[in-house]
Amino acid sequence: ALAEVEYYGISVDRQKVTQFSKRLQEEIAQIEEELFEEVGKRFNWRSTKQLQDILFGVLKLPVKFRTAKGAASTNEDTLRELAKVHRVPQLLLKLRKRYKVLSTYLAGGRGGIYQFVKEDGRVHPDFKVTGTVTGRLSCTDPPLQTIPKTSVRNIFVAPPGYKLIEADLSQAELRVVAYISKCKTMLDALQRGVDLHKLTASYLFKKPLEQIDDHERKLAKFFNFGVCYGRGPSSVAEQFDLSLEEATALYESFFDTYPEIREYMHRIVEEAKSKRIIRNLFGATRRFGPGKFLSEWERQAINFPIQSVVAMHTNQSMAILVQLFKKERLDAHVVLNVHDALYVECKEEIVDDVAQLVKMVMERPVADTDLVIPVEITIGQFWGEEGDIIVED
Repeated sequence: ALAEVEYYGISVDRQKVTQFSKRLQEEIAQIEEELFEEVGKRFNWRSTKQLQDILFGVLKLPVKFRTAKGAASTNEDTLRELAKVHRVPQLLLKLRKRYKVLSTYLAGGRGGIYQFVKEDGRVHPDFKVTGTVTGRLSCTDPPLQTIPKTSVRNIFVAPPGYKLIEADLSQAELRVVAYISKCKTMLDALQRGVDLHKLTASYLFKKPLEQIDDHERKLAKFFNFGVCYGRGPSSVAEQFDLSLEEATALYESFFDTYPEIREYMHRIVEEAKSKRIIRNLFGATRRFGPGKFLSEWERQAINFPIQSVVAMHTNQSMAILVQLFKKERLDAHVVLNVHDALYVECKEEIVDDVAQLVKMVMERPVADTDLVIPVEITIGQFWGEEGDIIVED
């Protein structure tokens, strides 16, 4: 099935690539001028040596981290820390984000996206089955799974006469964690179609659901997903600029709301420590080596039964659809697999029928259990929502 997806590929709109590239180049030039004015001189911000001289020599900013060789680090973590106290690191972060998108997905750098566009006007990404321990596919040449959720995605299109169907498993990982932990509050909310992030926020901040603002919902979303990845209070504190005490209080409040999730996390880590092997709903295993049980293994033990189930369900759905389209002789093709979403290109006149078929396949019970993950279907001419934001700061 993967060979089919790679072989077919996905179309690239060269006009949009040119248009977006021009806009980003203009944004970069404008931010550069602000940067040079702030520093008082022009310099090559992409040179590590020159950047070290500016940040720690000219501006006398504190050294936050050092490289393995002992040099002052200018990596993203350093800039994020320094951005709290100075405007120059803020501008540098904006520049780096834009340059990365320009050079990887648009027409910058060493050919940008064009180095991957073949004669058929499509890119044919290289998917790796063994790229991750959780069964998630990884993707390179180009790395489409890491493309930002902004209008830069709009460069990938369905050709004239065709449509692109996006089939997204709704809150997939949260549904799996609620199911395997038997979390009553979460399962009930999902059953009623309540926004789970707002619900968590209302418990954390002790406010009615309708009074939750965007910042509170964002923090609750970080909690909901962060717990699936075994993140602790320090991670929350760093992400949202909270004190460790504030983050710990919110963390405790989260587990008071969803006690079954705390019990699940404790149980799965103990099982991994004692047996050195854990299984997911499909029966797939994750093994852990002998000796001291590392803290990163704890995070992996918590996350594996969740992320691997979503990955395996998505991958199986992809394989079923590829075979179905062939069997029914439909002019429809899976063109992309992005963790918990599948993208299908099909002839315009059959798009509604194909969308129903995709929904039916992806909403089948997970791993022969009674867990069903609803699918949100979007039909359009290109990937993602149309918008003005190419890079989000």
